[in-house]
Formats: sequence, C-alpha cells, structure tokens
Amino acid sequence: MNIGHLEHDLFLLMLNLAQLKSPERILTIFLEALNRAQSELVLQWEEKPQHPASGIEIATTHHSFGWIMMAGAEAAQPTELLSLIRNAVQMLAIILENRAQAEWLTEEQLHLEALVAERTAELRVANEQLQKEIEERRQAEIALRRSESLMRQVTDLLPAYVAYVDAESLQYRFINNLYERNFQRTSDQIIGHTVQEVIGASYAAAATYIAKAQAGERVSYENVFQLADGTRWVRVNYIPDFADDGHVQGIIVFNYDITERKQMEEMLHEKTEELDRYFTLSLDLLSIADTEGFFHRLNPEWEKTLGYTLAELEGRRFLDLVHPEDMDATLNTISQLAQQHEILNFENRYRCKDGTYRWIEWRSSPKGNRIYAAARDITARKEAEEQLRRSEARYRQAIELIGAVPYYQDYSLKAYTFMGEGIREMTGYGPEEMTPTLWRSLIQKLVILGKAAGLSRDEAVYRIRHGQIDVWRGDYCISTRTGELRWVTDTAIELIGEDGVSHASLGILQDITWRKQNEEALRESNRRLEETLTELKATQELMVHQERLAAVGQLAAGIAHDFNNILATIVLYTQMSLRVERLSPQLRTRLEVIEQQTNHATQLVQQILDFGRRAVLERHPLSLDEFLEDTVFMLRRTLPENIQITQSTAPGDYLISADPTRIQQTVVNIALNARDAMPNGGKLHLGLSRTPRQEIDCVDCGRVVVEDWIKMMIADTGNGIPPEALSHIFEPFFTTRAPLGHGLGLAQVHGIVKQHGGHIEVQTEVGVGTTFIIYWPPLPKTQPAGEAEKPAVTEREHHETLLIVEDDAVMRSALKEALEMTGYSVLEAANGREALVIHAAHAKKIALVLSDWVMPEMGGQQWLRILSEQQPALKVLILTGHPLAEENRQTAPPNVIGWLLKPPSLDQLAEAIHQALAFPADG
Repeated sequence: MNIGHLEHDLFLLMLNLAQLKSPERILTIFLEALNRAQSELVLQWEEKPQHPASGIEIATTHHSFGWIMMAGAEAAQPTELLSLIRNAVQMLAIILENRAQAEWLTEEQLHLEALVAERTAELRVANEQLQKEIEERRQAEIALRRSESLMRQVTDLLPAYVAYVDAESLQYRFINNLYERNFQRTSDQIIGHTVQEVIGASYAAAATYIAKAQAGERVSYENVFQLADGTRWVRVNYIPDFADDGHVQGIIVFNYDITERKQMEEMLHEKTEELDRYFTLSLDLLSIADTEGFFHRLNPEWEKTLGYTLAELEGRRFLDLVHPEDMDATLNTISQLAQQHEILNFENRYRCKDGTYRWIEWRSSPKGNRIYAAARDITARKEAEEQLRRSEARYRQAIELIGAVPYYQDYSLKAYTFMGEGIREMTGYGPEEMTPTLWRSLIQKLVILGKAAGLSRDEAVYRIRHGQIDVWRGDYCISTRTGELRWVTDTAIELIGEDGVSHASLGILQDITWRKQNEEALRESNRRLEETLTELKATQELMVHQERLAAVGQLAAGIAHDFNNILATIVLYTQMSLRVERLSPQLRTRLEVIEQQTNHATQLVQQILDFGRRAVLERHPLSLDEFLEDTVFMLRRTLPENIQITQSTAPGDYLISADPTRIQQTVVNIALNARDAMPNGGKLHLGLSRTPRQEIDCVDCGRVVVEDWIKMMIADTGNGIPPEALSHIFEPFFTTRAPLGHGLGLAQVHGIVKQHGGHIEVQTEVGVGTTFIIYWPPLPKTQPAGEAEKPAVTEREHHETLLIVEDDAVMRSALKEALEMTGYSVLEAANGREALVIHAAHAKKIALVLSDWVMPEMGGQQWLRILSEQQPALKVLILTGHPLAEENRQTAPPNVIGWLLKPPSLDQLAEAIHQALAFPADG
C-alpha cells in the first residue's frame, strides 16, 4: 500500500464532511483511513529511519493520532468526536504536504505506531459502545416523542383543561389544546410563563390552593374564570407530582367547566321550590308513601278532607284508615305498585277523624319502595252515582213494565253497553249474549219507518248517524233462538257528538208480533179493498206514534218525580233560610233568585207530568164559558196590543169536570204559541160551542166520533205550521223557535187534554193561520160549579207530634227541619216498615202522619192500610209527586184525609198540616 491510498482516504473523508454525512459514517471512514495511514507511515519509518525530519514528523503524528483516538473514545457526544476528526483531517493534510520530506522514521515514531495501534483498538471498542449508546438514545428519543404525542392526544380528548406546572417556579411546562383555546393564548404565550401571568386576577383565589399542592396535598376548589366562552364556572384540581426522592417536582392541573352543572343546580333549586309551592297549594290530595303502607309526606288538603292534622298523618300506617271492605283491593294495589306498575283511577274509602268515611280516587306511580300519588275526594260523585243508579233502576223498571226492552249501543266499542232483561223473552238470548252482530243475524226482514222511510238501509243509517234524521224507527222480522219468527219495532235516538257524527244510540225494542199478525190477517182478509188497506196503514202509524209518546211520557214522568224530590228540598231550605233574620241584602237577593228559579223548574216539571198524563188533577165541576171569559180578560192584559183578541160563545151548557189550573194552562200555552206565530200582530179568536154527532180527526186517536161534546176553538192569523213539522208539534222538546222555546208547551197541552179524556184537532195553512180545536166531554149539571166547601179550620198552637215517612234522606231532613221551625215535634222513618215500629213506640203522642206513597221495602199503600187497622182515627196526609198518585186515591185507606203535591212551599206545607190537624176526626 503506498501513500496514494492515504490521499484517496483523505479525499473521501473530506467529501463526507463537506456533505455533512452522519457522524457514524465519518467515524468509520476516519478509522479506516487512520489504520492505513498508520501502517504506511510506520512502514516508511522502518524503511527510511535515517531521515531525521521524517522520523520526527511520523512520531509526532503518531502521538497526535493516539491522542485523537483517546479523545474520541472518551467523547460523550458524536458532535465532539466530529470536531476531533476535523482536526485530524487538517493534521493529515499538513502531513501529506510534508510527506516528501519524511523519508526516515525514528524509533520514537515506531513507538508511536505501536501506541496508535493500541489506541486504535481501544477506539474501535469505544466506537462500538458509542454506536450502541447512540442507537439506544435514538430509540429512547423516538419512544419519548411517541409518548409525548400519545399524552397530547389523550389530554386533547379530555373535556378538561390539562396543564403541568413546575412546582418551584410555577411555570407552565405542558398544556393541552383546550387549555390553550379557553385562555385565548398560544402555547408559546403560556409555556414558560407563570400561573399568575396566565390566569391574572383569578390567581388571588388560587394561590392558597397552589401552596397546598406545593406542600404535597391534593386540592380541589370551584371558581369563576373569564374564558373564551365568557364567564364560566370551573372546577380546579391540583395534583402534586412527586420525584423519586419524595419532593414535589411539579403540579398536574385538571380543570373542568361546570357552568352547565351550576346552571342545572340553580334550575333544580328553582324547580324544587316551585314543586314545593305546588305541593302545598294544590287542591288535590298529594302524598308520598311507601309500599310498607306508611305515609311520608302529605299536602294540607289531607287535613281538610280527613280531619287529621298533618302531624297525625305523616309517618302513620295508612292501611289503618282504609275501610275494611276495601282492604283486599288496597293490598292488591300496593302489591302491583311494589312491582313498579302504575295505578290509575283506583278507588277506596278512608276513615275521617269523626269516624265517617270518604271515597278517595288515586293515581299512583312507584319508584323503588316509594309511592308518589295524587288523589281527590269523590264522595259527592259516588253519592250522586248511587242516586243516579237508583233512578236508572226505577226508569228501567218503568220501561220494562210496558213490555219494552231498552238498549244502549256504543258504536266505538261495537257493543251494547246495556240491554234490558226482556231481550231474553223476545229472542231467547240473554243480555250478556246479545251483540250487534248477533242481532243483525237474527233479522229476516226490515221495514224502515218514520223520516227514513223509502230510503235504502245504508242511506238511512248514514243520515241518522250524521244527524240528518233525529229518530230511527223500524220494524224487524226476527228469528228467535228456537226458530220462531217474531216482529219487533225499534225506536232509537242518536247521540250526536261535537263533530256532528253519532257515537251511540239509545233505543227501545217492543215485541209487536201480535200486532203484525193482526195486520197480516187483516191485510189478507181485505187485500182486495185498497181503501181499507190505506186506512189500516195510517192506523198502524198512529199506534206506533201513540206507543212512542206513551213510552216517552212514562219515562218523563219518572224523571219528573225524582226532580220533585230534589226541588222540594231546595224549596224548603231556601224558604227556611229566607226567614232567618239579619240576612245580608246580597244573600237575601241570592236566595230569592234561587226561589224564583226553583218555581220555574217546578213549572217545567209540571209540564213534563202533564205531557206524561201523570199530573195529579184536582177536578171540580167547571163552567167553561165563565172560565173562558176570565181567561180572555187575562190574555188581553198579557199579550201584545197589536194582537186583537175576540171571543164567541154559542148558547148552551158548558159544564165539564176538570182541573181549572190545567185548563187555564192549556188555553194560555196555545195563546202564547199564537203570539209567537204573529210577530207583527194579528187576530186571536176563542170560541165555545156544542157539537152534534160528528166524526173528527184527532191528532192522537185518528178518526173518532163525538156526540154533543163541548168544542173549544182557538184560532190565529199567524204563519201557520209547515207540513213537515205538523206531526211533531206535540212531541216534547220539539220546537221551531230554538233557542227561545223549550218544546214543552204543546206537549203539556196534549197531556192535559188526554188526561181529561178529550181530543185535539189541528187545522193549519202556511201563511194563513192555525186553529186548535179541543173537544171536552161534558158533565151533567147536577151541582153548581165552584170549589168544594172546606171544613172549618180552628186556630191552634203548634205543639203536636208528627211522624214523617220519606225514603229520600235529604228530603226527610228538610221536612223535619221545616216542621220543627214551625213548632212541631217530629219523628221520622225511611219506609213503612220503620214507620210501624216507631208508631208502636209512640202511638199515643202522634197527632198526624205525613207519608210518601212510593217507598222501598214497604210502600205507602201497604203500611197505611196496616196503620188504619191498628189506629183508624190517626189522620194521614200524603206528600207525593209520583205519577200514580191520582189513581191510587181511590184505593187509599180511609184515614188518608189529604194529598199534598211535591214540591210544596213552606207556607203550603204549614197550611196543609194545619188544616189536616183541624180536620174532623170522623171526616
């Protein structure tokens, strides 16, 4: 190897230095060049040692290389080694410039070569160790960078402001993106700066907590900061970072934005206060209880309802207050609540402090073993429902007495929610079996009657369901369970909702097989007689009309009877209250309005009774000609002056047996209808005459023959009655003057006339006028008309003992209080059976019995007959509003001396009692 090799190596080394190659590469080239250079220089020194200059130069270079190798081995950084190599390169360059002069090497140069070789070996080992350390450090730096990147990614994902602060200088060493963004500063503006410089005015509140963290304590506090999103509540956490020797070298900062939580807490606080106010002020019964059966919290309404204080109820076992009959249902409900089922509309009874019970309706929701409930007192509703149930039972009984089967069909449920028991006899199927589908399957033939006659079934059903036809009438030929064919007539009204569509129907079924059979037989025997067949159809329709009016009349009369009981109670309590001294003017005015409205309601009830032909009549011989003159005089003072009233009476006798009040009501109702038909004035004529034998067209009976009857004519020149309305004018609640009229005037006229045995004929023409002709059966003139002579009444003090027998508890209480106010002593019984027991105990001191006629267990007729047998001289006064009262007068026991109609006024009641007590004992 010659000196040219060393030049090549030096050139390669300088080229790598110029290109800034890696230290490891430069070191490798340098070592290789150094080895070759050393070998060549030593060889030259051995060959030419006689050259003094060369020997000294080689020795010096050998020494310098040795020093470089030792320095390279001890170098801690590749950059320092690189500097040494550059120096060596420069030194090599100097040697190469002088190599021509180095011909001989000295012994000292040989010694240097050996030393260089030794150092080269050491340098190689050091170089390998250095290469290893460099690689390890590189891997460590890579791992550190990865760790720092991962830590930053993690902290950037956290919903917190994360930072690391030097514990001694309180300077930031690390922050995440959220910390940087919310303080509106860049990382360079925060890293290396102190906490006080970054958070500003908030540092005063943080200083104490930072000091604790510097002392090694984990601390947490809440404070308000001005951040990028404005003023925010922040939860600050300082976590000390301990070094290996145990001292705190840093503080980890975790800050959480809790503004939303603070706002929610404030909202929750406000909502809690709002719920507490609602809980306290609610008119419902609110409670919190548990499934073990104990109250925990109640609102003040419980005190008003049960009478206990809240202190007595809260913490108490509520099952102790439940009515024994409701205990099983209550325990079952609690079991369902314990299984986390909501309970809606549960009802049971709770004992009040005074020992009475109140009905409570519950809506409860469980959560764990807690029960949150809202309830209300429904005692009044329950009592009303029970009273309604009794009334409905009486109405159903009344309907069933006429052989009808009432039903209620709910279209939404596609079912009969009620069906009378009579359906079993009619079809062979019980009420529980009957469905709309089954009923349609029984129909073999349908005859549509009334307003829907002539329409197809589908068209008729559509019009009725949409309120275009008010009443459904039809005859069905049905096949019973046994296969027998029967005819049934169906009359129903539709219950129209706010949307104008019917949601249910209420109707009555009647077995008319016998009538259909008669009609069929009659048609068969007279099929060749067209006129007779037409008359028969007209008669059939009239019979259906009569039966419908009779059924509605009975139902209306039953309703009127119950209303009489209610009105009687209102009348008595109102009039008793008006007699209290020192009433405020405002309260007295209100009571007088109640009295006036009650009188108006009494008149409406009387109209219903008149229509149903169930009014109790006080008949007397009545001269109709004199009576009509008085009535016309009254009409001239009450009707408008633009209506001219005339009267005519043909010679003759006009004595009838009638109730004057009812006859006057008949004339007045027709006259008022005439007034409404003549809004711009007109003529009203009233006439009396006797009729010869003639055939008339009665609106109720059809063609009938009267002979020598009294004919009363009331004619007007008004608008007349349209043909489509004529057939309905006597139906209750039918009116062409809605909302001014209530449709009871002519219905009352119809009932009064029929109850007196008379007939009505109507002649009308639209635009010309209307004439009502009433035929009254005459009464032979055997005594003068006028009121029957009454026995003399003697004044007496009110100290007698009376026995009141009345099944309605409220009515009985009102009567008792009214009579006691009048000065009488009062005993009371709820029915005839109780009355007999009380009479047996107080027979000697009872002066008069005031009894209802229709009562449960033992009615008036039965118990009064027993009383008459036990004490014939004990006088009885009947107080009733029942429709059958007049008929039962004939079968009443002889000790019944009078009948008082409900509702009596306080004065009427007192006068009737006074007269009854004064009535002769043998009278």
